[in-house]
Parts: sequence; structure tokens; C-alpha cells
Amino acid sequence: MLAGLLFFKKSLEEFAVRRISSAPHRVLFGLGETAEALLANERAAGRAGRYVVVEKEEAPARLEPLRRAGTGVLVHDALDEGLFDRLDFEQMEGAMITLGDDRLNMELAVRLVERYQKEDVRTPIKLLVHLRDRRLESLFHESFILPRFDPRHPIDVATFSWYDEAAESLFDTAPVEGETARLVENGDPFHLTVLGTGELAANLVAEAAERAHLPEQNPLHIHLVGREAERFAARLRRRYPGIDRVVTLHPHPLDEESPAFVERHEEDHWSLSPMPHVVVCHDDENANVKLAIDLFDRVYRAEAADGTLEPRIDVALFHTYSLHDQIDADGEMYDRFHSFARAARVCTYENIFEERHDTIAKLIHYGYAEEYDPMALHDLSDPDTREKIDAKWYGSASLHDKLSSRAQAKHIDIKLKALGLARRPAVDFPIEELLADNRKLLDEKLATDRQKTGVDDALLHRWYEELRKSWSGEPFEVPWFPTRFETTFEKLIRAEHERWNAFHYLQGWRHAPKTDKRKKEHACLKPLHEFVEPELQLTILYDIYAILYIPNYLAAAGYAVVSLEEKEEKKS
Repeated sequence: MLAGLLFFKKSLEEFAVRRISSAPHRVLFGLGETAEALLANERAAGRAGRYVVVEKEEAPARLEPLRRAGTGVLVHDALDEGLFDRLDFEQMEGAMITLGDDRLNMELAVRLVERYQKEDVRTPIKLLVHLRDRRLESLFHESFILPRFDPRHPIDVATFSWYDEAAESLFDTAPVEGETARLVENGDPFHLTVLGTGELAANLVAEAAERAHLPEQNPLHIHLVGREAERFAARLRRRYPGIDRVVTLHPHPLDEESPAFVERHEEDHWSLSPMPHVVVCHDDENANVKLAIDLFDRVYRAEAADGTLEPRIDVALFHTYSLHDQIDADGEMYDRFHSFARAARVCTYENIFEERHDTIAKLIHYGYAEEYDPMALHDLSDPDTREKIDAKWYGSASLHDKLSSRAQAKHIDIKLKALGLARRPAVDFPIEELLADNRKLLDEKLATDRQKTGVDDALLHRWYEELRKSWSGEPFEVPWFPTRFETTFEKLIRAEHERWNAFHYLQGWRHAPKTDKRKKEHACLKPLHEFVEPELQLTILYDIYAILYIPNYLAAAGYAVVSLEEKEEKKS
């Protein structure tokens, strides 16, 4: 009798999986915290029936709620080749691998790519691979995925980390340079204090170092506070070899249980100004709650009560949703305290599968090194256009190119702020009108600067011709090169180049007279004022494009460019 019931149940599950697999769907290999949070969000959105979960062992407490919500469940070893016979690769539009071990995740990804190609599947698929150790990212792509790349099979393989997503989410909503325009208007050094020494803290430090490049070259000082601060700083330097070229790390080895940890005196790590953020970001949520209470009661209570508290206190809370809501309620005393890294907000379909920065990153990648067209517009609602952009993205020569485009996309808001502008979503707005409005606002802001420097559209077209000559080995001229950096336009060009430098330094690149990407060496990895070589001076055209194409990228992605004042009015 029992055997019959089990057989009947298994048959029902197989039927449910076949039904889901007959239409576009996604497969989750492994049911870790990220996958569970994603499914909770998808269930709330009414999309749980588009997923199949593969879990090695039966776990009723975790799997039964999924079955009741309409999610397909396969209890099977993900690395067993027999599993692939039960999956429909033609209809699988996405897959996420979170088996709890980086090595196993990479192994399964390689097997999936090989099976996808063996079955000659031609439909695009997004394959997300969780890697806790981000140092494995390049090795995984360069050694395992790229050698198997075949343009006939559009597989977009991306690595991700929960902690990386959480770090991005913080600085997307709370800019690393602060919520005002104060720092983009002067050259003051600024400070970030980090309480935590785990994976989340490491990703936050790297994210801040990658983004914090302002037109006035404001130096960023990152203060690492805790008993393991010095070891943490050493670990950061191993992981990000060029980090000392980008920011200044200050370890403060203080025991969090000692009275000295919360003592206040002039010019200590709690009192430095300007300090846009103090971030409490241990990987242990309970430790973060305790530290947040200590910070409020013993460090910042007086300023909170007086309404003079300058830094924003960001506390990582992963699952304690009621405390999230209480902190974010913006009561009088807790006005400067905010929570982040909430699993329900980070693990959404838009963040995980669509990857928030990928739309603009794809546009950057697609139009790279082409002749300037101020009204260039790629309508992503057109299937043919989307297919062309995706094809170039999938066929990128390296992971490095994708990461570089993503880093540029994340810096757009700082460039806009430097011009007194911002962006906001524009729903159901004609894309051509959106571009025209965006273009008008940006061009008005830069008109005087471009007139002073002589960098008009005609010069940009001539510049492109000179660049083409240099590519073919013909004699060429440099149309213009900034030397004084007096205008905002020139300062933004410099900031973009410094952002590009920082990205490469953090990835372990270094300067060399001759570029060799295999060795992670690049001739452009130095300040612009050291560009004496004409062939290097020509390359700042790419930095100029990074500024002038902002209206185009944003319009195609569905954003309107507005004044900072208009955005604040809309927010209030």
C-alpha cells in the first residue's frame, strides 16, 4: 500500500515537472538561501509555477511548500547524467546552480554547457553559477567556459555571489559618495567605516573602491574596525592586489566587546567628516543587530537625538524582516539608521536573472568603439535589435569585457550628479521622445564646457577617423587632449579614466609600456596627465563616449534624465 502511494506521488511529481518543462521555465539546481528567497518572491508574483527545483535529498519541510505553490520538484543528484534526460533544454530559458560548493557548481555548469551543445539547442539561456570565492571567476570563464564557446548556442554564463548582490544593492540605493551633491562639488577626502571582516564586508569594500571616483578626485579612506581588522586588510590586499592604488585602508584592531571600541574622541573613526556611511556588515545577522544597538546607544545617541547625526548607519539584516521595517520606518531617533541586504529584496528575478546593470552594460558593450552618433538608439522591445545586442554580449571575447561594461554602467549616477542631474524610471514613455529629452538636458549642461574645449560633434567625427588611421598603422593626429581640467566636462573625462583604472587595478592588472591582456598588463593604466604618447591620447575618445552616450543608454533602458531638484521633489 505504502509503495503504491509513493509510486503515485512520484508519478504526479514527474507529471508536474513535464508540464512546467513544456513551456519556457527556469531550473534551480540546489535549494540554498538564495534560491529559497528567489522562489518566495516569485511565488508572491504568481510565477512559482515556472520553476523546477533539483534537490539531492528529500526534505519535506522545505520541498512541500514548493510543491503546493506549483513548483516542480525533482529529488535527484544534480551531477548524475541521468538527470539531463528528464530536462527540456529547448524550453529552459534560465538555470541557477547553488549546490553549496564552488567546485561542484563549476563542474555542473560545464556539464550543462556541453549537454546544451550536444543537443544542438539554439534558444538563448541564462546560466547563473554561484561562486563564493570570486577569485575563481576569471579561471572559471577563461579555462572552462570560453574554450567551449560556440556562437550557434547562445549561452550567457554568469557568476554571482549573494554578498556581491547585497553590496551592489546598498550602493545603488545609498550612493557611496553620499546622498547629497556635496562631495562632487569639492575635493574633500571622505571616509567609509566598515564593521565586519567576512565575505559581505570584502564585497562592500571592493564595490566602494570601484565606484568612488568623483570629478574633483576626492580620496576615499576606508576604516576597517574590529578585532580582526589587520588580518582583514591583509586579506583584501591579497584578493584585490591593486586596492592600495585605489583607496586608503585604515585597520583599527579594536575588540568589539571592549569599552575602547565605542569610545569617542576627536578625529577617531567615528567622528571623521565627511563620512557618508558607517556600515555594519558581518556575515552573522545577530552580530549586526548587537553592533547596531551599541552604535546607537553608546556612539551616536546624542547626535541622533539632536538631529545632527552626519553618517548614514547601514546595517546588514538578511532575514529579520520585522526589524528591517522598524529601522526603515524613519522615526526621529533612527532617522539615519537603515537596513540593507534583505534577502527578499536582493533575491528577485530582476536582480538575479536579469542582473540590474546588464541592460545598460550590454548597450555599452554593443556600441563600443563605433563612430559617434548622438541620436543612436537601440529599441530593446524590438526582437531583432535585442537579438543582435545579446549575440554580441554572449560572444564577448572575455568575462573581463562584460565586467568592465558593468562597472561603467554603475558609475552613471555619479556622472549625472556632477552635472546636477539624476535618472528615474520612465514608464510607457515613447523611446524616441525619451532620448530627445535626455539628450537636450545633458547637452545643455555640457554646452559651455564643450564650447570652451572645442569638443563638438564635428571634432568627434574627425577623432574617429584619426582613431581608425591608428588602428591600420597610418599616420594620425590627436584632435584634442585635456591638460588643465578646468571644466566639469574635462573633470568627468578624468574621473571616467580613473574609474577604468580602478576597475583594472582591483582585478589585478598593472601598467606596462605595451598592452598584453594575457598578462593583465595595459599601457593606459596610468593617470591622464602622464599620457604623452599620441596613441594613448587618442583613446580618451572612449572616456568621452562614456559621458556623451549616457542619454542614449538610459533612454534605451527606460530611464528619464531629470534635474536633481526634480528627482528630490518626486521622492518627497
